[in-house]
Amino acid sequence: MRQKWITLVLGVLALVAAAPLWASFAGTDVFLPSVGRGSGKKSSQWYTTMWVYNPNSSSTNITVYFLQRDQPNPHPLSYNDTIPAGDTRKYENAVYTLFGVEGFGALRVTANQRVVVNARIFSQPPEGEESSVGQFMGAAPASFAIGNGEKTHILGVYQTSPEDDSMYRYNYGFVETTGQAATVMVRAIDENGSVLATDSVTLGGFEARQYNLKDRLIGSPDAHNVRLEVWVTAGSGRVIAFGTGLANQSNDSSVFEMQFADALLAENSSGGGGDITAVNAGAGLAGGGTSGDVTLSIADAGVTKAKLAASGGASGQVLGTDGNGLLWQDAGSGGDGDITAVNASGGLTGGGASGDVTLSIADGGVTTAKLANAAVTTSKISGSGASSGQVLKYNGSSVAWASDNVGSLTLPYSGTTSSSDFALAVTNNGSGGGISSQTTAYPAIWGTVSDSFAAIYGLNTSSGCAALVAGNAIGVSGACTGETYGFLGTPSRGVEAHASGSGSYAGYFMGGGNDAVYVENFLSGRGMHVVSSTDTGLWIQTSGSSAYAALDARRSSDSLLAGFFKGKVVATGTISVPVSQSTIDHPQDPANKYLHHASVESSELKNFYDGVVVTDDDGYATVSLPDWFAALNEDVRYQLTVIGRFAQAIVEQEIKGNRFVIRTNMGRVKVSWQVTGIRHDPWAQAHPLITEEPKPSQVRGTYLHPDLYGQPAEASEIWKLDHGRDQESPN
Repeated sequence: MRQKWITLVLGVLALVAAAPLWASFAGTDVFLPSVGRGSGKKSSQWYTTMWVYNPNSSSTNITVYFLQRDQPNPHPLSYNDTIPAGDTRKYENAVYTLFGVEGFGALRVTANQRVVVNARIFSQPPEGEESSVGQFMGAAPASFAIGNGEKTHILGVYQTSPEDDSMYRYNYGFVETTGQAATVMVRAIDENGSVLATDSVTLGGFEARQYNLKDRLIGSPDAHNVRLEVWVTAGSGRVIAFGTGLANQSNDSSVFEMQFADALLAENSSGGGGDITAVNAGAGLAGGGTSGDVTLSIADAGVTKAKLAASGGASGQVLGTDGNGLLWQDAGSGGDGDITAVNASGGLTGGGASGDVTLSIADGGVTTAKLANAAVTTSKISGSGASSGQVLKYNGSSVAWASDNVGSLTLPYSGTTSSSDFALAVTNNGSGGGISSQTTAYPAIWGTVSDSFAAIYGLNTSSGCAALVAGNAIGVSGACTGETYGFLGTPSRGVEAHASGSGSYAGYFMGGGNDAVYVENFLSGRGMHVVSSTDTGLWIQTSGSSAYAALDARRSSDSLLAGFFKGKVVATGTISVPVSQSTIDHPQDPANKYLHHASVESSELKNFYDGVVVTDDDGYATVSLPDWFAALNEDVRYQLTVIGRFAQAIVEQEIKGNRFVIRTNMGRVKVSWQVTGIRHDPWAQAHPLITEEPKPSQVRGTYLHPDLYGQPAEASEIWKLDHGRDQESPN
């Protein structure tokens, strides 16, 4: 085993030494533009191994992002890690190990300090890694990418037609590094400078692309020595480009990195070898930066009085303008205004065109439109000419003080009669009311009788109300002296009932055939609001075999909630639903979306347990289950899946003492395990799950969802159970 490992390492070193190397630049935001795990052409199986080196004197936090190919990646899969100072972290089969997916794309690595990132992308045949072939790739910092108007070149293009007879095949690709869109023009240019083909590609933010030469750029290539010119022509994104040449017979590959900008070379920097590490914005400025092209500008409110020169001004002057430039001038100067006339209008009189002029309110100038609501108070009205008890009246020509009209009844009035007819009868044959009564401190209407008849009786022979009562105090009041029933109506409550005696009811309703109580709210409030401080808020009980349900809650649409519970819900029986699901705020858009998940269902009372373990150097791992596992479960079943490498795994020892043992054919293998069991606790034994059950006789021949079987609504269980019951409003 040790000899095989040494051979593998030497093979990898030989491969790396033979392949053209990407330059390894440290950075805090770097890209590996072509990685993956999956099948390729010529029966190739591609893998990616990545190394991250922390050259710093303190630990570094990194985040690795997988940018899936052929799509923008605004929210890519990510993996976080911490690398100690001076350490190198190796990630084998990185795409699958870190993200649990198979696919191709690019890797982006960000860090809080500069790190060095390399990768080996290789094809491994079935016989093992000792026969693998591949390429080395060094991550390029994001600052090396080209932007709008910038060009780069990729060399080494070799591919002839037909492809199967060609010695090599050539792929080229790009990755966008800023999260913004960019349009890229690609031109194939032969060794003499002639343009063979042109293509244009638009990349989304953090999007990776890769194309074969014949699939996108040159349909039937005959390229022995061609270069690609890559030019960003539009968009605010920035792009890293690359090429790969693959030997058709062996799948061995080489990376061709793009030409980096000459300005990145120290020999092209000005200032005799100086190194500006940052451009910081000082007082009054904004902008700056630590890399790339930076811009400084005057900050908002950056020009303070200390930045203004007072040269040329005198004490007390202010800064003004003559229309062309700024100048110091006396305060209030620079104006030549001249009021030539003051004219009266809109209820005013007076004015003039010269000298001192006076304005006053014209006679009749204050009209209704000029008065604010409630502007004329009693203190503004003169009582001159009036006598006590008089009121202002219109006499046909003007408003004058006059006596008030008083009817034949003098208030307060009190009268007594003895008659078999009404003591007071009022008839209104018009559209108005019969009697209107208003008081400030006593009942508006008081009725008393000495026999069993009603003190106040209302009868409406049409469709209106028999009695309509409203007021700021009590609307309707009924009082009883014993432990019986009363009611109280107020403006905020239609009916309010109180009962103070032990065993008494605030309200008692008994129905004879239809609903005992019917509540309907046509406005925006609730139909019924129940509050209880010490006991159950709403207690419902039904009896008899014909009772359909203790609580029947319905909405007019399946998309609306028939019930809403805040807090725990306990049911002593089973709950029957077409589908059981959970609903949470969508983690990627919690303010605007839900995320629904259906529950796992089974024809048995089944429990699921799972986890991940890594076997030891000898290939063994012990999984401990909860102490109550055996008391709850029987008929146990197992499932094992190895992760990250080809290996075999078995259950070496079944569950004993709430533990079981896993064994793999090699050491240090990650294994995902799952155990299922059937409940056999006392409740489960007393209530076995019935998977198939005949429908009761009263609903036999009906459907829970008749529309899904092409049946009318009358074929539903609900319709049959409700048939004959009055579902309409009692109004």
